[in-house]
Amino acid sequence: MSEDLSAFTSALASEDNATQEEWNEWRTGERMPKDYDNNVSPQTGEKFEVTSAVTVLHVGPLSEENANLSVTVEYTMAWADPRLRGLTTHWTPVPASRMWAPPLAFGAAVRRAAGVTKKRKRGRGGSDHDISMWLHPSGILLHKLTRTLYLTCVPSMARYPLDQQECSFKLHGYSGLYFPLLPGKNASSPGPVTTDMTAIVSQFELTGLRVHSSIQHMDKTEPACHLLAGKCAYNADHCPDMRGCSQGSKCALCKAYFGSCQYNTNECKKSNTSGLTQISTLDVRLQFSRRLQSHVLQTFLPTASVVCTSWLGTWLHPREVNGRVGLGISTLLSLIIKSSNERSPQTNLVRAYDVWMIGCLVVVMLTLLETVLVNYICSGGKLALWSTMVEPAPRQSTAWAGEEEDKQHSAEREANRVDFFARIVFPVVFVAFLIGFFTYYA
Repeated sequence: MSEDLSAFTSALASEDNATQEEWNEWRTGERMPKDYDNNVSPQTGEKFEVTSAVTVLHVGPLSEENANLSVTVEYTMAWADPRLRGLTTHWTPVPASRMWAPPLAFGAAVRRAAGVTKKRKRGRGGSDHDISMWLHPSGILLHKLTRTLYLTCVPSMARYPLDQQECSFKLHGYSGLYFPLLPGKNASSPGPVTTDMTAIVSQFELTGLRVHSSIQHMDKTEPACHLLAGKCAYNADHCPDMRGCSQGSKCALCKAYFGSCQYNTNECKKSNTSGLTQISTLDVRLQFSRRLQSHVLQTFLPTASVVCTSWLGTWLHPREVNGRVGLGISTLLSLIIKSSNERSPQTNLVRAYDVWMIGCLVVVMLTLLETVLVNYICSGGKLALWSTMVEPAPRQSTAWAGEEEDKQHSAEREANRVDFFARIVFPVVFVAFLIGFFTYYA
């Protein structure tokens, strides 16, 4: 059975060998055995092996508001039905409605599953048929089950917009059915799961997946036994410009991409419980990382430039109070407006985006406080944030005039010294914030 899925490509290529007459004979039941009942399983033991492979054909956008995700998946399954042995001389397409198929069900995360019809031209008659099953002379059936799955995938927004998400869909088999997945022979050969990287239209990029094949009793009295567990890492930049491509060697690689995978297999011990009371599960978990290009250009760079602009006040003369305060308030308002106008997913968690905006606001507030401190020093302990052009009152010259002028110069020198340290401290604080922020969230 392990070589049957590898022969599936040959089965597809052999479709054109079947004539319209041959297809009609299968469709009308003329070639079916008289005692064949498609409601009766060919299973002879407690376990019934269905060799499987999974192809992710399409990934739609993930809605943070509704927690919805659509994925089109193609399950390729192979099993042996001795009742159909010797009925053909080659791989022959047969109508799936007349054949027995494994009892399957999707997991709870799948809200709805819609069938995907693929029309292929058949034979000399040139008519179209929905072909999803092929029969081998040995009685082996190959079945391609293509479904669009509408998943419930609740995203975690704590790290938005540096977040990574994981969405899963499960296929359950009953009555002793189990899914033995076949890992690739080597690192350069595809494993049981492949992905069409040219058909991912999400605001996330697909960075990897996990796959599990397990068996568990229906009453869940014993822990599940994992037949196979695999983890694949995808290079997100492998197919950046191949969306919607149709030809070329690179396009072909991107349409059947399998990444760098590691698999662990396990032999499940035979249980005292009959296999008919067990449920098998094929679990595929897609791992996403949010695309950051737009967030870098629309959030991180603009807000960081506003913070840097606020430091220009430290280069103005300490007595330029109006200019310094106006600059500080302008940058502060810019950050507040940016934060309030951001159309980002709402959540009751403190997101990475919120931490970023708060950090920028704190740094800008520090520049305003530094302006207040400098003004306090220059005014001799009096606050005068908005100075007015008032002529000094005339007074008689005294011997203390020189001493008072020295005090003013001394205050300005002290204020200049504060500005000098602020020019160093503020960038250092902001760089430290950047390092801590991206180290923690990235």
